[in-house]
Amino acid sequence: MEFDFSYVDIGFKNGKVITVNAKDELAEAVGIKGNKIVFVGTNEDLEKIVDEKTKIIDLKGRTLTPGFIDCHFHPILYGFMNSAIIDIT
Repeated sequence: MEFDFSYVDIGFKNGKVITVNAKDELAEAVGIKGNKIVFVGTNEDLEKIVDEKTKIIDLKGRTLTPGFIDCHFHPILYGFMNSAIIDIT
């Protein structure tokens, strides 16, 4: 299946976009197509890949960061907490 990058579904502009890339660069706009980030760059370049169906979100100078999924686990704490509520008799 080929992915269509011609227009983005959602565009974020006028922000401080933390890219967390190797150069620690900042951008001002992000474009999303489907569930993928397909563009990170300038407001001017974002305008080239939007159409009338694109939902534009003006960040108004706010910061946009990558999503974080925290899946760490504390087994000892879990054991202490659950020992009080689990009846093994």
